[in-house]
Amino acid sequence: MTLFKILGAVAGPVLAIAAVQILRVNTRLLPAELRPPLWRRAALVLCALFYGTFAATQLWNAF
Repeated sequence: MTLFKILGAVAGPVLAIAAVQILRVNTRLLPAELRPPLWRRAALVLCALFYGTFAATQLWNAF
């Protein structure tokens, strides 16, 4: 396994978790006037699902 494959396998779950954390901070900790619009929150959910799917697929193929 090359270094790029290892980095790609590690980056998927990290990006999925980071998207969920950013969404949580943006919706809970920011004041209402600074919170992002709904379409940006939906984009963060889509990013989390996208990278989470690749992470799950990578994990599934590893075993």
